[in-house]
Amino acid sequence: MFSEKGDWAYYAADIDANGRFNLFRKNTSDPQAEPEKISDAVLDYAISKDGRQVIKMYLVILGIKHANI
Repeated sequence: MFSEKGDWAYYAADIDANGRFNLFRKNTSDPQAEPEKISDAVLDYAISKDGRQVIKMYLVILGIKHANI
């Protein structure tokens, strides 16, 4: 998934058997930039149009917890 301008790429990696994954982002305007790990054990996510905010969703024992942006 890309930000509206295409300057940030967001992607899942290391998907486990339960569908949880590590969430990364990379600045596509800088070829030398290293990917940045945003969070782990994520089930789903959405990004804002400008790509600066991410809403991450996790499954916890008692229900669903929405992480802070």
